[in-house]
This record gives sequence, structure tokens and C-alpha cells, in this order.
Amino acid sequence: MVLIDLLPYIFLLFLTLFIPAVSKKYVLILFVVLLVFSGFRYGVGWDYFNYTVAMKEGGWRISRIEFLIRQLELFCYRQKAPQLFFFVTSLATLSCYFFVFSKVSFKPSASIFAFLCLPIFFLSSLSIIRFALAVAITFWAYYFLERGKKSLYIALLVASFFVHKAAAFSLLTMPFVLWKVSFNQRLNVIIFIACIVIGKVIGSFSLVSAIFDSFFNMVQAEDLIYTGYLVDSKGAGFSRTPYLYAAINVIVLYSFKQLVQISNNERMASWITLFSMGCSFMFLFSFNQTFASRLAQFFMVYFLLIFPYFKKKSIQYYMLFFIFLFVFFFQLTTAGRHPDFIGRINCFLPYRMFFGQ
Repeated sequence: MVLIDLLPYIFLLFLTLFIPAVSKKYVLILFVVLLVFSGFRYGVGWDYFNYTVAMKEGGWRISRIEFLIRQLELFCYRQKAPQLFFFVTSLATLSCYFFVFSKVSFKPSASIFAFLCLPIFFLSSLSIIRFALAVAITFWAYYFLERGKKSLYIALLVASFFVHKAAAFSLLTMPFVLWKVSFNQRLNVIIFIACIVIGKVIGSFSLVSAIFDSFFNMVQAEDLIYTGYLVDSKGAGFSRTPYLYAAINVIVLYSFKQLVQISNNERMASWITLFSMGCSFMFLFSFNQTFASRLAQFFMVYFLLIFPYFKKKSIQYYMLFFIFLFVFFFQLTTAGRHPDFIGRINCFLPYRMFFGQ
């Protein structure tokens, strides 16, 4: 039964690998494919029914949301078209990613493949919609920074804040992307190992986690819009495979010198440092999975620009390819818990489309 439910995702994965081999316009074609899959989904993603109810009933459910998303929800509420919300957010999220892939990525097809497989990207955009869009906007902003348009870069970071306030974490990436700050291979390894060890030690003390949650409870008392953003949700919105991301980081750091040399790109060291810092933060704050995920993703997104530089027939490439496939299907088949998805294995299966519902 699970295999049958997986067929739409298997087909999507097949298209991502097949279309680039047969068409030069694969970026546009895959964009349309993913947009249809995402924009016309029904009941897919933890927050799907929450947003649907908000746009049907209105009131405080909409007023508590950040400004830009609130305007979209109000429009959908007035038009009595809640599905339009999912199409527009999918369009915006995918547009940001695919624009960068087509303009910055050394090999867009490789970036798209990693984007689909790693759950913190495409699958996350189906589930934690506003946050995923905020990450996408900050990634899009990076393109303009590459072109020296710093004012537009900063303007987009501000816009992302009005999509999801957790976008404030993206400010921590600015030294690396604005001034090309990077660490060498050895320092990246030391930081990564230290964060794993410290995170495990800190996480063993329940008092630390309690203090951490208490702090954010005080923040929520001042501004209710933060409710659920940072207090630990015990895995919601956080991949259940952090050690596989650690494995990816080990491969990336092992290939550090080779990647810098092959790419001949002055920003490669910064991209690797950003991704490694994201993985490090994921373990450093592992005692609060929601916070760890929110913070890490603004750093880890730069892996999508690193992966295309791995030689296709290298052992590192095949190892990453295997990890991608494993983590993709693992995330889809891992049991989840949510009151809106009783009787289902998780929020992704079975996949259904809006038409005919």
C-alpha cells in the first residue's frame, strides 16, 4: 500500500532525472511539473488544513500572520478560493529557487535533484509553507548580492521577514555572503565536531532545554505571532535524519580542497562554510529541534550550489546520490503524528490533487 502511495513521488523523481537528459529546456519544464505537483495538492503538508480553515473562516486566524502572507490570505478569503494560496506560495517559492539555479548554479539539473530529494527543501515547502518561502526569498536575494546589488539584497531580506519572522535568522549569514567570510577545511571540521559534542552534552541536561523554552515563552508573551515558531515541537518541521546531513557534511568537508580548486569560484569556500555551519547549528541546538531547524536551513540552502561541482563518476557523488534517495524516501515513509492526519502515515501520503475534491 505504501509503495502505491509513493508512486507520485517516484514519478516526480524520475522526471527530475529523465527530463534534463532529453530537453535543453529542462529547467522550465521541471519548474512547471513541480508547480503543478505543489500548487494543486490537496491535504498534503502539516499546515494544509490549518491554512484552509483560516481562509474559510477569517478573523484572528488571518490577522495573527505576518503582513505579506496576511494580504494573500485576505485576498483568498474574500475570493473564497483557499487553494489559490497554495498555488501562489508554491509559485513564489519555486520561482526563487529555480531563478537562482538557472543563473548561479554550475549545473541546474544537479541543484534541482538535490532540492527535490533533501526534505528540508521541496518537502518542507509543502509542509511549513511560510518559513520555506522565507528561506527561498533569502536564497533569491543572494543572486542580487552576487551582482553587487546590495540594496536589493537587503530589501529582500526585509521582505522575507514579513513572510515569516524567523527570517531574522538569515542576518547571521550576512558576514559569509556579504563579505565572503569563510573558514578553511581544518577550522570547519573543528567547529563541526565541537558543535556535535557540545550539543550532545548540553542536550543531556533537561534543565537547559527547559530554560531555553522558558525564554521563548517570554518572547511569545510579548508577541503572539511567535507562537510555535521557536518552542520545541519535538520534530515538527525538522528532518528525522540529522545524522545523514552530518554524513553529507563529512563528504563536503572531505572534498573541500578539491571543490575549491575545481569550481574556480571565489565563493565556494563561503558556500561550504555556510553549509557546514548550518549542520553544526543543527547539532548544537539539537535539544530544541524547531529552533535548530529554523536556524540551520538559512545556512544549509547553499549546499544546492555546492553539489553540482561533484564529479559525476566520483565516489563522493555516488555516496551523495545514495544518501539523497535514502533520505527522500525515509522522510516520506516515516510515521508522523498530527490531529489533521489521523489514519495516515504522515502528511505527504497519500498524495492527492485539488481537482475533484
